Amino acid sequence: MATGRVNLFNNNGTSIKSIQVGQTLMSQNSSSINLPIEKVDINNSIVLSVPLKATIMSASCCLGSFVNEQTIKLYRSDSNYAIDIYYEIIEFENVKSFQTISFSLSSNLVLTYSKEINEVDPNKCLVFLNYRTYKTGDTSTSYGESSWYYTLGTNNIKFNFLNNYMGKNCTAYIVEFN
Repeated sequence: MATGRVNLFNNNGTSIKSIQVGQTLMSQNSSSINLPIEKVDINNSIVLSVPLKATIMSASCCLGSFVNEQTIKLYRSDSNYAIDIYYEIIEFENVKSFQTISFSLSSNLVLTYSKEINEVDPNKCLVFLNYRTYKTGDTSTSYGESSWYYTLGTNNIKFNFLNNYMGKNCTAYIVEFN
């Protein structure tokens, strides 16, 4: 496992071009919502989302994605309840590489996902993961959140999920700094 220090500052002072934050209420029976944002370069940006004050575990996971440069879409796990969702859009600039990986774990029995990636220096990377869960089969346990960790190599990444009771739709971002 690589360990190291990531410098978020480059010669111009920063590798973060912009940060946008917001909060929205997703009403009951609504599984997704489109939201306008200030224009960003979606090839160098990430969208992260998290529910606020989720009262049940199955409502506690949500996934954000870009529709275009000025719109994001937020999805959530359980539409039986109204829920507030907090979101962040972080736009990077002057980074060495930026990779986006979308994947699904369609079974509650799948605990790992491995993927070959373009070569990176693991000591100069930050990895972000955003996901939502969905029920796969008839289980009496309906947890939405799952602990996870990753292993990043120079040409691959492996995600490991713990307490995995549901299938997941995931988006991961690998940002490599200079």
